[in-house]
Amino acid sequence: MGALGPKQGAPVSFAYTPPSSIPKIIPWLALLVMLLPRFNRTRGILWILVPLLLEWFVSQFGSYFDFLGSDFAIIFAPAMVSNVFATAALWLLLPVLNKKNRFITAFFSFLLTEIFGVFVAVINTDWESNTTTAFFVEFLLISLYAITQSVSFALAGRSCRKTKSPLVFMGWDAIWLLICWAVVSIVFSITSGSPGPLILIPIGAIICFGFLFPYLILALLHPFHQMRLMNSSDDEKNAIPPMTKIVSSGSETP
Repeated sequence: MGALGPKQGAPVSFAYTPPSSIPKIIPWLALLVMLLPRFNRTRGILWILVPLLLEWFVSQFGSYFDFLGSDFAIIFAPAMVSNVFATAALWLLLPVLNKKNRFITAFFSFLLTEIFGVFVAVINTDWESNTTTAFFVEFLLISLYAITQSVSFALAGRSCRKTKSPLVFMGWDAIWLLICWAVVSIVFSITSGSPGPLILIPIGAIICFGFLFPYLILALLHPFHQMRLMNSSDDEKNAIPPMTKIVSSGSETP
């Protein structure tokens, strides 16, 4: 073995302690707490489990996309998980985020998505093997998602306030996402001093739209969630879905 030492050496014992699974449960518990407000105390809200579990299941396979580069599995896949939970939190708290001013709506939506996404990222990060640089890039991806999703969601609600249709909202949200990511590409070009890749615009918009798409489909199929989405495009301050009046009267809509 030369300078590496003798070929036969004393055995080395090593006790491996697997990481606790408790932190991974905390985001689920946080979403469970969000079911407590009055406007969420109805059986209809439980249908949110369909898009949530679907996206969570897909995000678990992020590490298998290593053919796109090792950075994908290390950084992008955990950011996907964080954004999955952040999108669910946004949908659960839509009634309290709706304000008369669309900019205020976008700001509070951004705060919720950003804080909850970073909260999930901090909990799920293996700080013993992960680097500060990797977490910073993950934080940047979460922030980009929070900004573009919040702004496009608020502007889509503004654009279709006279047409109460999830399909129309879906179209406007896709358009505003493309515009938001075009702005991101321009800012990237200015700050880096070189033109940003144009492919970033459709890829970023498609990824962000993919997180919201299952919820928009849910709004198309279920009246409770359709009411929630359409109230988010209402200019009346603090618009709470009329479903809460039904719940308070002692009946529920499945």
